[in-house]
Amino acid sequence: MIGNSQLFLLGLEGTEVTLPSSDSLKIRGDTWVIDKKLNEVSCMITREDINRGRSVPSYTMGKFLCHKVGAPQSAFIRIYSQVPIEGTQFLSPEVRAQQAVPPYQHGEVMVLKKFKKGNCIVVPNLLGYSETIQGQDGLVPGGYITYLVWNKVPGESLSGELFWSFDKPKRDLIRRKFRAAYEALISFGYLSIAKDPAQIIWDENSAQLHISGFSMAVAVDPTSVDPTSKWNDDIYAVYELIKRPNIGWEDTTRWEW
Repeated sequence: MIGNSQLFLLGLEGTEVTLPSSDSLKIRGDTWVIDKKLNEVSCMITREDINRGRSVPSYTMGKFLCHKVGAPQSAFIRIYSQVPIEGTQFLSPEVRAQQAVPPYQHGEVMVLKKFKKGNCIVVPNLLGYSETIQGQDGLVPGGYITYLVWNKVPGESLSGELFWSFDKPKRDLIRRKFRAAYEALISFGYLSIAKDPAQIIWDENSAQLHISGFSMAVAVDPTSVDPTSKWNDDIYAVYELIKRPNIGWEDTTRWEW
């Protein structure tokens, strides 16, 4: 697989995407307008990957700001789209169509659907979801394209600089909120591989905390004895919510809270 810098999701600003309703997810059908591209990462496989039995298709994923038609409030939309195998991008549509596969279940898709069904309140709310196929003018005609829309929760990403600008009572409050949210994610059976303070969204006005960023989600077993499935205070350090010395960091009395 090639972590590729090639961009595929271009010129989508102003595009309207209509997503269906879902009784199981308690989602109403809405039309969303793509406003601004935030990022895109493509993961292209090679012929050698296929020969070795790799099952994940070539795909790209892009994140955009969007809004619902008739409503100005911003949300996020993620697009997962199958893309051609490395080296076949410029072959005919008929050749690229032979690569089409059914919708691949990306981790983020499964996670946000499970959080939605379980009414998980510590993550952004899933507002729209659709799995469909590309048209004949698509990157891979007949290949899959998946849309996810989730709300932009109030607050701002909790950088280390911002967190340590707060007084200790507020830092203690945020840590309590974060631990409760993190343990809630464990109970749902999913965590993010990426451990970034920017995934913590803190709303100063309501004192509410959310955890975002599940494009690199993995399953965990909340009943397992595996320490990665349990809370420990080292997690605070990973998210820069405590400071530990480089030497002797195991001594918790030397941690700065």
